[in-house]
Amino acid sequence: MKTAIPFLLLILNPAAFADTDQTQVLSQLRSINQVEIKAGQMAQEKGLSKEIKDYGQHLVNDHKKLEADVTQYASKNNLVLSDPQPSEGDKATIETLQSTVGTEFDKKFLDSMVKGHEDAISMVKAARTESKDLKFKTFLASVLPNLEKHESAAQNLEKKAEF
Repeated sequence: MKTAIPFLLLILNPAAFADTDQTQVLSQLRSINQVEIKAGQMAQEKGLSKEIKDYGQHLVNDHKKLEADVTQYASKNNLVLSDPQPSEGDKATIETLQSTVGTEFDKKFLDSMVKGHEDAISMVKAARTESKDLKFKTFLASVLPNLEKHESAAQNLEKKAEF
C-alpha cells in the first residue's frame, strides 16, 4: 500500500507532485475531508452563532459530497486509496476544538478553517499543475470552487465576528 506524502512537503514543495501519483493526492483529499467533516460537526454542536452552525453544516455536506466524488473517481480509474489518516497537525486541531467552548471555540474553529482551506487549495493547485493526466486535472479543477468558497466564508465570518 502506498503511503501519503507528508502534507507539509506538498505545501512547501509543489514540485514534489512530479513523482507522485493520483492515489496519493486522492488519499490526501480523503484525509482532508474527514477532518473538515469532524470540524463541521463540532461547529454545529459548539458554535455560538447561527452563522457558525450553518457554516459547519455546509462543511459537512460539501466534504461528504467531495468524499463521494473522490471515491467514485478512484473507483472509475481503478485506483486503490488508503484509509484516511489525519496529519499530526490535524489531530492537534481537532483536539483543540474539542477542548474549547464559546468565543474561543468559534475563533479557533474559523482560524483552522481558513488555514486548512488555504493548505488544501495549495495542494490541489499544485497537483493539478504537475499532473499530466487531463482527466485528473479536470477532476481537481472541479474540487477548487468549493474549497475556495469555504475559505472565503471562513474569512468573512472572522471579519464579522471581529475576534
